[in-house]
Amino acid sequence: MTLTQITYFEAVCEYKNVTKAASALYVSRTAVSRALKDMENEWGLVLFKRSRTGVKLTEDGERVRKMFVEFNKAYMELKKSINDSRRSQKAPELRIGITTTTGSRFFPEFFCEFRRRYPEIRLLLTERPAIESVSSVLERNSDFFITPHIVNEKIYKDILERLPLYETELVLCSSLSHPLTQRDHVTLADLETTDRASLLTPLSIGMTDDQFNLIANGNEEKEMILQTSQQDLLHKAITGGFANIVISREIAENWKDVALTSFTPPIKVNVQMIWEKRDDYSEAQRIFQQYTRENLHLLMRG
Repeated sequence: MTLTQITYFEAVCEYKNVTKAASALYVSRTAVSRALKDMENEWGLVLFKRSRTGVKLTEDGERVRKMFVEFNKAYMELKKSINDSRRSQKAPELRIGITTTTGSRFFPEFFCEFRRRYPEIRLLLTERPAIESVSSVLERNSDFFITPHIVNEKIYKDILERLPLYETELVLCSSLSHPLTQRDHVTLADLETTDRASLLTPLSIGMTDDQFNLIANGNEEKEMILQTSQQDLLHKAITGGFANIVISREIAENWKDVALTSFTPPIKVNVQMIWEKRDDYSEAQRIFQQYTRENLHLLMRG
């Protein structure tokens, strides 16, 4: 059993769909399926009931997941203790998690203005996958995480604080010569026969299961052909006619020789900041919370 297998298992449990979990983890569907199969062979158990629409935990699978929950709880408490001990010996600092799709909205104004006002507080920014946003906060690897990830309110309502920041939309990015660029709008169904790539962003974000299935499951033979955080690579792939991507408008709006086409109906993505509910916030954490609430206007675009 490896930590990678546990991560893949937990993602499939969350999304109830192997393809959706693979997209959220930025790995291939084959890698996730293989990890699950290796786990089942090691334990001699069937962990999931599989169907065309997704997967569901078996009774044995439920027992294994409960075991992982207890393991993760103990692991997180240990990491919290170690991280808190290290931080108590350092100057004031804030560790903020961002994703590829959210980070661009915060530069230059938002973070630079904070630094100007509070030069004594160090800002440590780390780019992480959106699916790690909750674990990063709960393990105290991040004091705050700015994410489009949909957080389960029933599970985390007493554990996490959240602050809505802004709304963006997903668009289709294609070369200027692509047939779909001749349209004012496209539908998800239009993508069923179109090769596509994802910029380190699970297409499940902001989508219903039916919407996601139209893109991912409707064309199993043509899985997403490119997953990377390298924007230059994606830009070249698009302009060369090699790939199309579905991504937040703010990422691609300044790319040259790329056509951005909206979906109908629009696919909106809500970005929020999450952090752990605590009674012992540091002064730096309190300052950043207040600063963010008072300066949401710096994140708005015309």
